[in-house]
Amino acid sequence: MRMIRKVLWWMFHFNSQNLAAEARAYAEKAGRGYTGHWLNWRCWLYIGDSENRWQRSFRMEIVSGWPGSFGINASGDERDYTFKFWAFIQFYITLEGFLWGWCYPKRNRHIQVSFHNGAAWFDIMTDPFSWSSKGSKWRSFSINPSDIIFGRMKYKSEDIETVHVPFAMPEAHYTLTVRRFRSTWWRPRFPWWKIRLLRAEVEPSNPVPVPGKGENSWDCGDDAIHSLTTPAKTVGEAVGSFFDSVDRQRSKHGRGLREYADREPTS
Repeated sequence: MRMIRKVLWWMFHFNSQNLAAEARAYAEKAGRGYTGHWLNWRCWLYIGDSENRWQRSFRMEIVSGWPGSFGINASGDERDYTFKFWAFIQFYITLEGFLWGWCYPKRNRHIQVSFHNGAAWFDIMTDPFSWSSKGSKWRSFSINPSDIIFGRMKYKSEDIETVHVPFAMPEAHYTLTVRRFRSTWWRPRFPWWKIRLLRAEVEPSNPVPVPGKGENSWDCGDDAIHSLTTPAKTVGEAVGSFFDSVDRQRSKHGRGLREYADREPTS
């Protein structure tokens, strides 16, 4: 019996992770509501011994929600195939190392149809990790029923006013240029239906420094907010949105508003 357990332990390794439960627990600990997927679970089943370079793996991920996608991803580097299908819940199933080497493409390729932004998006033997404007149009395209029936969405912008507002921060005094404008979207064959939104573009006299996200080697240093476009009915609302953006980034990635109190503003 012990020998059988050792053989099974050598041959099979299983692991799973409930990402939705972890994110929900983190949100509750931080004192805020959870708005992510109600289901986000994944598991791995490894067969064989990786140290002896003979290992096969089966991976599955289940994610709730819409939009969905159907397709196949093939990776020559990882020697795996990923099958994606949606049935009110998105399923990802990956098989690694089960086929001979010649069964895998030399470059990553996928065949996929996905649904988002009101359209169906088709990819036929394209690289999922790169894009080029010189690629064949028939290999990557989308079909939007609303565009076909009512015409492509049109956009128009009308300036309302431009004002200069003093803006004080702990490290320096800035001048914000606030341009208020009205944005309108409509479709040519349905012109009486329009979406109108009052917006504002806020640009400081000097970029306002904020800490980098610190998630990669290239964003560990300081960053800056050069401008902000936001929905706003008044100048005060636009300035408030700009302040909230600075405060949110400094509080999330730094020590709060006084992060740069002893530094010179970015020029």
